Amino acid sequence: MEEVNLVIPHIELDNENWTAKIIVIEDMPTLTGIKSGAKYKRYVVVDGEGNEVLVIAFTSAISPVSNTLNLFGVFKITNAELREASKEYEVIGGNQIQWVLQPVQRSTLIRPMPLKNPYFIIQCLGPSCGPTSASGPF
Repeated sequence: MEEVNLVIPHIELDNENWTAKIIVIEDMPTLTGIKSGAKYKRYVVVDGEGNEVLVIAFTSAISPVSNTLNLFGVFKITNAELREASKEYEVIGGNQIQWVLQPVQRSTLIRPMPLKNPYFIIQCLGPSCGPTSASGPF
């Protein structure tokens, strides 16, 4: 069976065993939560249609995730935990869902992929990525 890559708006809280092909467009420093004291690291990723979502790694997941994800790298992410974005925190691209990467506890799979079209990254850093072909821009 061929793997189907979902675009970010089609990934909903009740999805299971989903995969998305993304590019990391922001890699933020590790921070410590004011209330919880827990460390976390945030990324912003974009899919082939220009949709963005906030991706977070907490505490023990920070090191394995940051050793895998790199800025402007292309990846397939499978099975991240999906959480509703808290109103007190930043919402990215109007998306009310955040992805939490848990490679050990939840079996989140992060696979590096080759970049087919480097120009796509330049487009996405501009005003809009816009729709792309069915084969995907990257």
